[in-house]
Amino acid sequence: MNVRLHNALMHGAGNQWIVRFGAQAQAVPFASDRIMLWHDHGVILRSHDDHHRIVQAVISGDAARAEQLMREHVYYAGILLRDNYQRLLDERSRDGVAAAPLGELAG
Repeated sequence: MNVRLHNALMHGAGNQWIVRFGAQAQAVPFASDRIMLWHDHGVILRSHDDHHRIVQAVISGDAARAEQLMREHVYYAGILLRDNYQRLLDERSRDGVAAAPLGELAG
């Protein structure tokens, strides 16, 4: 459902750059919501609530609010990405595994 919502918003924007950016973001190791480690219920709730606010802004025609909400949503996703990656590095270090470049951890 998350992928469908994001795809609908990107395609609905009518901007091919956004569609290409979204496709590229999904291909980045640990950035895809198919790979993201959703282990915290609070994170899931926040993301879900973000989606509701964004959709409501779009439905009401408030482009400025929709843009700001989406920017915050993407910013927060970046924080999650950073924190998940750091947690994986810490786990590898704790297990005595040498740190690997991001691409190697994805495989």
